Order: sequence, then C-alpha cells, then structure tokens
Amino acid sequence: MAHDAVCLLDHLKCKQAHIVGASMGGMIAQIIAGIYHDRIISLTSIMSTADSRGLVMPWNMKLGLHLLKSSQAAEEEQLDLKMETVRLISSRTHPPKQEELESRLRKALARDAEKYGTKRQLSAIVATKKTKKITQRVNVPTLIIHGAEDRLIPIKFGRKNAELIEGAEFREIEGMAHDFPRPLVGYLAFVVSKHLG
Repeated sequence: MAHDAVCLLDHLKCKQAHIVGASMGGMIAQIIAGIYHDRIISLTSIMSTADSRGLVMPWNMKLGLHLLKSSQAAEEEQLDLKMETVRLISSRTHPPKQEELESRLRKALARDAEKYGTKRQLSAIVATKKTKKITQRVNVPTLIIHGAEDRLIPIKFGRKNAELIEGAEFREIEGMAHDFPRPLVGYLAFVVSKHLG
C-alpha cells in the first residue's frame, strides 16, 4: 500500500508531498517516509503505531472480538455492527451524535459494502511487524498526534512512535480516542496545518 501511494504520486507527477495518515494510514505513511525519503516533505502520523505486536486483544478482548465479528457479519448486520464499532473506539468525552453517525456509515456502506474489508485490514496490520526499523529511518519533520482516550491503539504506541523518530513532535489530544471528534476537528486542522508550514 505504501508503494501504491508512491505510484500515485508518480502518476500525478508530484515529486514531493506532505504525507498525513491516521491509524492504518499512519502506519503506511511512516513506511513511505522511512523508505522514500526524497519524496516526502513532512510526515504527520495520527493514532498509529510502528509495531502491531500487542494491539487490541491483550487489553480489550471485547473490542478485539467485536472487530472480528464485524468482518464476518451478513450484509444486513453491517450498519449496526459498524455503528457499535465506532461507539467502542470513539471519544467518550465527545461521543458521535447518533444521526450523524448513521448517515456517515450509510454513505460508507453504499460506497463499499465489502464485508471482509475490515478483516483484511486487520490482517495487514497484524502481519506488518517489522516497521520499527523503517520508522527509525524517517528523517523529515514529523508530527505524531494521539488521543488520550484511544482504546484501539493506546497512547503509549504514539509516544513510542515519537521516540523512534529523531526530532519528532508529539501531541497528546485530550478528549480524542480513535476518532476525529467534531468539537476537536478545528483544533486538529490547526495543529496539522501549522506543522505543514
């Protein structure tokens, strides 16, 4: 997937880019920044990790089992399961509003109702265990953002990311979990845009 993203830059005739990724996208962004140094101006990694070992199951069995169930659900169950997934990983300080959440997830399902997508993504994350050394090779200005309430990828993983990358700035966001709570979106946009210069 990191290679695919660089191929997209090639297709767009874009020599360099600021790269921002969240969750699995943060893992991909870190791999890109660690391997394709000359293509990246800066890195912003949000609620992510450089090491998938120990994620989810050991400290949150309910969440881990729910994610596996979601990936095996029949089509008619997808909306309810996805809504429950979002509730499990979202901010408790700023929970998503029911109507907005349902509307957003209905659009997402209409765009792609592939029920095994979540399972494949989880498999890719679990299989990607050797990115620590790649992340340590990142040599561009780096911002690591992590929510204090994150139960899917706890904040200690974000702190470890910042330690792996020389000169990385770490931002802990109170009231944020594994989501982008609406009341914090403006602040997050400000923090990222300031990093991009």
